[in-house]
Amino acid sequence: MRDRRLLLYIALVVMLALIPVGAMHVLWPHFIWQNEALHSTIESVGALAAILMAVVLLQRQPDEGNRRLFWVAMGLLGGGILDGFHAVTQPGHGFVLLHSMAVLVAGFGFALVWLPESDRYASGRKWVLWAVITGSTLFGIWTLLFRGTLPVMVQDGEFTTTARVLNLLSGVFFIAAAGRFLLDFHRSIKLEPYLFSCMALLFGLASLMFTYSALWDDAWWFWHVVRLSAYLLVMGFVVQAY
Repeated sequence: MRDRRLLLYIALVVMLALIPVGAMHVLWPHFIWQNEALHSTIESVGALAAILMAVVLLQRQPDEGNRRLFWVAMGLLGGGILDGFHAVTQPGHGFVLLHSMAVLVAGFGFALVWLPESDRYASGRKWVLWAVITGSTLFGIWTLLFRGTLPVMVQDGEFTTTARVLNLLSGVFFIAAAGRFLLDFHRSIKLEPYLFSCMALLFGLASLMFTYSALWDDAWWFWHVVRLSAYLLVMGFVVQAY
């Protein structure tokens, strides 16, 4: 009964988040709204949620035995740090690059759940953790301080091929991870893999929708709300479980 209530809660959160924005897309198909303060707030909440979820997974992993979740934690941690830099960056090439790299790092971390569970690399995971933290932080600092060296990510208000490919690839990674978690859910009938599959699927859909959006248009805000829904979904699970 408790699992059923949580499944209904998951569906309700997603519907409440997506229906208003979907209606906006129908009523105002050429909607443009540049609101940097709201955008920074959404990205800050998402970055905080990702980092907190990574901390939770790292704290519980040694006791739970599901070693694959280490890679999810690494993806959330790296993506959360980069999203934090993205939230404080002015619109421009670095603005889009930080988001694109954040979802690519997160998606790659999620996709690594396909690796078999093993203790073989357990001793090196501490180094992986510090490499993710250091690499993400240095990349964010480089993007903020050396804007003239960044690749072109936006032209005439439209995302370049580079930006679209990075987000498309991250979407493929997330959807692949969703398939892995669905297999785990089918085998164990536990709720947690189902939750992670929903989260990965929402992240994947948001990354794929990026390729059909432009800065500040309705589709752009739509995939932001989809990503925020995924983060709120996970935070709800964290609050209930811990």
